[in-house]
Amino acid sequence: HSFPTRRSSDLAFTFRFGSFNWGERFIRDVAGEKLKLDFIGVHYYGNISSLHGEYPANYPSFSDMLRSLKQARDKYLPGVPIAINEWGPSYHVNSTEQAMVNADHIGAAWSAEFLNTMLEQGVDDALYLVTTDQALPKDGKQENIWGWCSLFVNPNVYGKAYPKASFHLFRMISMLEGKRVESTRSETLNSFAAADPATRKLRILVWNFGARIPESGLLVETAAVRNTEIRVVDAAKFFGAAKVKMTRRLISRNTGNAYRVWKDGGKLDAENTALPVTDAGEFLLLDGELRFGLIFPPDSVGLIELEVAE
Repeated sequence: HSFPTRRSSDLAFTFRFGSFNWGERFIRDVAGEKLKLDFIGVHYYGNISSLHGEYPANYPSFSDMLRSLKQARDKYLPGVPIAINEWGPSYHVNSTEQAMVNADHIGAAWSAEFLNTMLEQGVDDALYLVTTDQALPKDGKQENIWGWCSLFVNPNVYGKAYPKASFHLFRMISMLEGKRVESTRSETLNSFAAADPATRKLRILVWNFGARIPESGLLVETAAVRNTEIRVVDAAKFFGAAKVKMTRRLISRNTGNAYRVWKDGGKLDAENTALPVTDAGEFLLLDGELRFGLIFPPDSVGLIELEVAE
């Protein structure tokens, strides 16, 4: 047999099961055969385990599995990138309740936490499953299958590819311009902040995620409403002004959530599937700091934009 000199892998999304570690075995065999790998590709879905060991599951947490894979990579193929080349909140992609975490705000909040986890733990690349939902015939019409890990509904069903909550999350992330600055987490709240000195704008992505997404059975939501204080130290130095304008866009059960519009019997349109600005205001700095409060519903994601008030 002949093999190309450059290969990529496509490992099972479980990384390992029991005593047999698929990832380590593949990496060891590739190294033993002296094959060159462009990257190590892995699938992962949020319903097979917790992200950080928050609850027991059939498989180790994502962090534990990734740590195991990186140890094998560093031992046998040091320097080869790791890519999560298929991922989403749940591998169920049908019309069952189990799959609907892929369609709604809870899946978007999980995705925010997962993206941050991949970034902090050194995953080199990642690819969300698909762009649009599948459409299947039902009663002489096309039915949108909401359970797909996808960015849009199927345009053949609704006439337009209206955005799902997951798309709005990726849009928020694309708006994080500038350089990452330190931000904190507290219980189910986590954050990612980016500052752009050229435009004197600060953007903060905040997500309130707390849910158990089981492989079988129904999702259990564990997050609660959080009254949150946003505090920006050295605000006077960064903004160079005494007053700051704030806007917030929010993905929640009732905002930026096309699935809930459909689930509650509504007709999808450009307005009720959009990512809305839910809060706006102007704040004076106090002793050089900026402080204000916002409420984050369970399993919500918000993008806070701060800039100099005109």
